Amino acid sequence: MSNSSNFYNQSKIYLSMAGFLYNEGKDFFPLLKESYRAELLNLQLKSFESPIKSMAEIVNSTNKNSGSCSKCKELNGLQMSFEDAIEKMPIPIKNCERSVSFNRCTSFYHIKFLRDEDGMLIFKNEND
Repeated sequence: MSNSSNFYNQSKIYLSMAGFLYNEGKDFFPLLKESYRAELLNLQLKSFESPIKSMAEIVNSTNKNSGSCSKCKELNGLQMSFEDAIEKMPIPIKNCERSVSFNRCTSFYHIKFLRDEDGMLIFKNEND
């Protein structure tokens, strides 16, 4: 499989390229953002394959030593459709206190499986 259709590999390549630009003292944020976009596209693909309805959710690290910055913490738990997340790209944040030094932002996208009011998973129907 080529890297153009493997979003996981794309994400790692973009991250590596962003790191190279950071080391060169150049603007790395556009490539860091593409790394996150590829991760999000990978999750969206997995959600398509799942029989359970899902959304994208932003999750922050809670580790004291490598936790998320205050700007990123404001987005913790934010849920949206994969389409909205891909269009708006709320993370990475341009002025994240961690990505400034290329200590990669510790916020990430996650698949949030939807549940009904009784806590039961919601399965897709034929129209989804």
